[in-house]
Amino acid sequence: MARIAADKIALVDQKGLAVARPEGATGEPPTPKGRKNASFPLSLDPEAWHSFMLETVGDTLRASIDGKPVAFLQSPGIAHPTKSKVEFGCMGKDGFFDDLKIWSAEPVK
Repeated sequence: MARIAADKIALVDQKGLAVARPEGATGEPPTPKGRKNASFPLSLDPEAWHSFMLETVGDTLRASIDGKPVAFLQSPGIAHPTKSKVEFGCMGKDGFFDDLKIWSAEPVK
């Protein structure tokens, strides 16, 4: 998952997070053993439109904004065989998405 704000982007390996978070817990859940999360600084104009791309290849997750790589995460849950979704969202008040495309591609050899 990628969480985007005007000043940062966070990449999260969500596999196993439901198990790590006890019922009734508040705030961010602890990262399960072996899983990693990472945050990277950004400087985005929140009033402008930006192109965003989130790529997963094996156990890696890479985010690009306006054609420039801005974040990278390697973590075992990203390549988990039962992983069935990719998510991204906006941290803060609101956000808008337009021209959303999702596809599966083979790596270039």
